[in-house]
Amino acid sequence: MKKSIKTLTIIACVLTVVGIGLTLAAYFIFYSEDIPSKLQYKHKVTVEGEVIGIDISSSYYDVSIEKGDEFCVFFENSFEPGNQIYIEDGILKINGQYCDDLDVFGFEMSPGSKLYDPFGGNVSIRVPEDVYMQLVYADIGCGSFKMKDMSCARLVAQVGLGCIELQNVDVEYDKFLECKLGPIIDSTK
Repeated sequence: MKKSIKTLTIIACVLTVVGIGLTLAAYFIFYSEDIPSKLQYKHKVTVEGEVIGIDISSSYYDVSIEKGDEFCVFFENSFEPGNQIYIEDGILKINGQYCDDLDVFGFEMSPGSKLYDPFGGNVSIRVPEDVYMQLVYADIGCGSFKMKDMSCARLVAQVGLGCIELQNVDVEYDKFLECKLGPIIDSTK
């Protein structure tokens, strides 16, 4: 009697694992057009239109802003580009979504690939020489904020756990820097 119960339990476990595997395989096969945009390792978004400010909100991103040849945003590691970058009233808004937001049958999943940083990703924003930012706002939970060789009217950077680093940044009016746990390195003082 005990032997047959043990055998039935093992068979039930094996069938459950096989069923879960087939269900996940079917999801990725039938809904695969969604998956590549959510799991890309590197992605570039060219910014088109008039931009007078930048607003970044994220839980896990390392953000850097510096001068470049064209106005563009580079994403590395975990992101979902279709839902997080847009221009509203002249403000370039980037809302970070960690790849745990990949939804499979109502459950959040993170791919177990070496290509994805388990703690978030990187966002690099390149701004041309002739573009002047009225406002740069960054609210980052866990990560870093770096700004280099830029001028802006107002700068607000809040980081929960991480660091803020400014190099050759000229702020015309207001500058508010807050880092709850980590250093603030401001070479413009």
